[in-house]
Amino acid sequence: MLESIENVKRFVIKTIITAGVGLFLLRKVWIHNRLKNKIVKDLSEKIVIITGSSDGIGMQAANELAKMGATIIFACRDENKTQRAIAKIRRATNNSKLRYMHIDLENSASIKKFADEFMANYQKLDILINNAGISLKDRERKLTSEGHELHFAVNYLGHFHLTRLLLSTMKATPSSRIINVSSELHKRVTFFDMANINLDIGYSNSTAYRQSKLLQVMFTNHLQRLLDENGLNIKTVAISPGFCRTKLITGRFSWKTIINVIQTRLILLLALPFYYYVSRTAWEGAQVILYTSVLDFDILEKGGYYRDNTSHISSGLARNSALAAELWDISSNLCNLPRDI
Repeated sequence: MLESIENVKRFVIKTIITAGVGLFLLRKVWIHNRLKNKIVKDLSEKIVIITGSSDGIGMQAANELAKMGATIIFACRDENKTQRAIAKIRRATNNSKLRYMHIDLENSASIKKFADEFMANYQKLDILINNAGISLKDRERKLTSEGHELHFAVNYLGHFHLTRLLLSTMKATPSSRIINVSSELHKRVTFFDMANINLDIGYSNSTAYRQSKLLQVMFTNHLQRLLDENGLNIKTVAISPGFCRTKLITGRFSWKTIINVIQTRLILLLALPFYYYVSRTAWEGAQVILYTSVLDFDILEKGGYYRDNTSHISSGLARNSALAAELWDISSNLCNLPRDI
């Protein structure tokens, strides 16, 4: 009798586990198919710049755009790493129009050098994808050599500077577009003090990251207003790739740290499936970049905020036009640029 009860228990446990695994896999397949960009175009005449394209969602986006024949400029800091990524994509796509160009987004001289070199070699720019980003695990606030908080500099200000410098080329390119990679985490910022934009007070790595993503959306909205006021046929959008399993996330943790926090193997066993359940692959995260890159220009929403290949509403702070205008002026001053475009 006891043996039969134990057999029933084992059967029930196996059934529950099997059903759970099955549902998990079905949901992942459903999400994978739902997120997949289904628009394929001939991009053989298009020139694309992607910052941070040596790995993660930037590399995945580059790979898919290379399949469509685009000329792609890999705007990255690490040449060896980027050349390996280019070689891999070239083998996979047979696209020879892939080029590395060095840029360090925390250094204004490097950004200007990149822009000057690009404009000396190319007469147009169809798609600018401001993708590069950092999310530091260190609790200590870090500054660039120019005195800017590192998340603010790399995630936002460097891309602001780069975009402003390349606008003259984009003005000469019919139906060009700018894609700023932000995050749903920008909605977690409920208070923003422009006087503390460099986070001299109240710094934490998570606060710095979220704020930098908020600034990207504010920049997107204000830039679109200026483009419209000047009658320019350029569209800019912000996107959220979702919570992706890339080095931006996994690089913030070590197994030693995780084990110290979690303590027990049992909780670790339970936590890892949940992590994989809620997170996305780099390929999945890149789909919204692809979608906004190839969506018909007339359909692409001006100043839109896209997630899961659909237009969504950004946070109230992100849509505050007065704050965005103030941010524009401050950023222009920091980059020694005029306010007008």
